[in-house]
Amino acid sequence: MSALIAEQRVELRCIESRLRASESKAEAMESRLRVSESKAEAMESRLKTSESKAEAMESRLRVSEKTMEEQRAVMKELQEKQEQQAAALGAVGGSLNLTGSQVEKLRRETEEGRVSFSASLVSSGDVTIGPFTTDLPTLVYKHVFSNVGNAYNPHTGIFSAPVRVVYHFVFFVFGNGHASTNTAVSLNKNGEHIALAHAHQPSHQMTPSNGVSLLLEVGDVVYLKVWHNSWSGRRPLAQRGDQVKQRAKRSRLGLQNGGLKAQHQPPPSKPDIHTVLREMSVLIAEQRVELRCMESRLRASESKAEAMETRLRVSESKAEAMETRLRVSEKTMEEQRAVMKELQKKQKQQAAAVGAVGGSLNLTGSQVEELRREREEGRVSSSASLVSSGDVTIGPFTTDLPTPVYKHIFSNVGNAYNPHTDVVYLKLGYNSWVRDSLNHHSTFSGHLLFLL
Repeated sequence: MSALIAEQRVELRCIESRLRASESKAEAMESRLRVSESKAEAMESRLKTSESKAEAMESRLRVSEKTMEEQRAVMKELQEKQEQQAAALGAVGGSLNLTGSQVEKLRRETEEGRVSFSASLVSSGDVTIGPFTTDLPTLVYKHVFSNVGNAYNPHTGIFSAPVRVVYHFVFFVFGNGHASTNTAVSLNKNGEHIALAHAHQPSHQMTPSNGVSLLLEVGDVVYLKVWHNSWSGRRPLAQRGDQVKQRAKRSRLGLQNGGLKAQHQPPPSKPDIHTVLREMSVLIAEQRVELRCMESRLRASESKAEAMETRLRVSESKAEAMETRLRVSEKTMEEQRAVMKELQKKQKQQAAAVGAVGGSLNLTGSQVEELRREREEGRVSSSASLVSSGDVTIGPFTTDLPTPVYKHIFSNVGNAYNPHTDVVYLKLGYNSWVRDSLNHHSTFSGHLLFLL
């Protein structure tokens, strides 16, 4: 009996040892399970936070990308407008350059058209030239009163037309009367006789004169010659050329963990050792079952924690990638805003430049048009004689003094002179006559000096 009791005690101690080991193992597993579940809860919380952050960043990224697309569209539109404004500015600038060239041309023509001279044979003393019967010389008027444009040569006595325009020539001759010698000077154009200032009387001084308006081409020459069997004293030659004026832009996962509650049963009373052994064996068996359950739960919890950790890494990696994309997107947006701001600034500058250039173009165009109109309106000049050839004498009349009609027209720029009738006209004096011949024309000239 004692041996059996001793054996049972040994067995009981073994069972108790096994039970304590099992309980220690259960406690360790429970601790691991709590740690694992706590880790899983923490991971779940981190996962939720990461997924929320990822969703927020994804939403921000969508908004940012949408804004970027809108900004690209605005930038494209701004670039197109800027190109259009640049083209318009270039076209307007070209028109302005063209108009400026026209203005400059008109100004240059105005400068070239400022031609006027006046001269006499000598500056002091008394000189008589002629008479000549052959090789009639060109009179050289050396004493120059004025020579605007330097078209008159005081060394040769020849006037050369610098520009195509109507010129008006007036010449006065001073001479002494003589029984057989005339006082006469002829005006010639390119070797052709045009007009004559002639007088003849046996005594006393006389001052015949004449004038004519001629349309000269560039390089045409005009000069005076002593008429045959004539002489000339000191006298001035005056000429005045018409003046031309010119004026001239821009998954959430949720985990539910159940707690493990350790079941402690109070130690049974020891009615006998067999009962204690049976109860302890049952308890060990239950603990084994519970341990297996805890091991299963632990493995599930650890597996779940690993899965959540994997998901967490993926979510965090995704969040980092989206954060990187978001930073890039926001940086691009800032750059686009700067470009748009610059484009808008350039667009405003170009618009202002186009407006200013357009205003200048309109103003310059108006000036050019006004200059052209003034030039056209100011081109008025006429010169005519009674006949083109032959010899005619009109008068004398004592009553009903007629208006002589100068039918042979040398020039009639602007058609202001009517060879049949006119507003400004000449009339014969009482008991007077007038003569016209091929060599000695009686002329009627008129020209517009300037507009008022």
